[in-house]
Amino acid sequence: MKLRPLARKALTLFATASLAIVSVAGLSACGESQEDAIKSMIKEQFSQLEQVTDANIEEVFGDDEIAELQKYGIDAIELYNACIKRFDYEIEDVSVSDDTATATLSVTNLDFATVAASWTDDMSAYLTSEEAVNDYTNLGEDGMIAKVMGQFVERLAADDAPTKTANVTLDLEKNGKTWEFSDEDQVVSAIFAGADPSTLME
Repeated sequence: MKLRPLARKALTLFATASLAIVSVAGLSACGESQEDAIKSMIKEQFSQLEQVTDANIEEVFGDDEIAELQKYGIDAIELYNACIKRFDYEIEDVSVSDDTATATLSVTNLDFATVAASWTDDMSAYLTSEEAVNDYTNLGEDGMIAKVMGQFVERLAADDAPTKTANVTLDLEKNGKTWEFSDEDQVVSAIFAGADPSTLME
């Protein structure tokens, strides 16, 4: 069964959706120092991650992706909320050099790698169990996939899910009077507390 690739794809879709919510366009200085303008810009962009409505989440995922996730037992809104509800950060330092800058953040979120590893071990045990044989008879392969992938999201959303704190770097550049993120991969890394969703569960 293609379970690990499906879980990795779900996390990648969340990453894409979160990037659509965190606009790369920033804020102008408006009388602030450059450092304060950058801090304001980061706070403004990352605050959007927690302020989105269910309708916003569905819009950024898109109908096709939502339908595909539903086919495999994953609700896009539940996935998004599970991945973002523990996200927190502190801006440790901002360094400006002309029209470029670097911000160092201490970021906390789910320990996605640990959750994925635990789920993978349990999934492997399940697939060789009598329960899986019965589920295949009663649910079919698609039903089994939906069951296991639903459990993956439950693991992400669990109140006792492990968290991780990591230092991440965000590069920024000035476009006119506005500071913007210059590397989307760095933004994704920040949201995932330093993890790369494309390499989880390889």
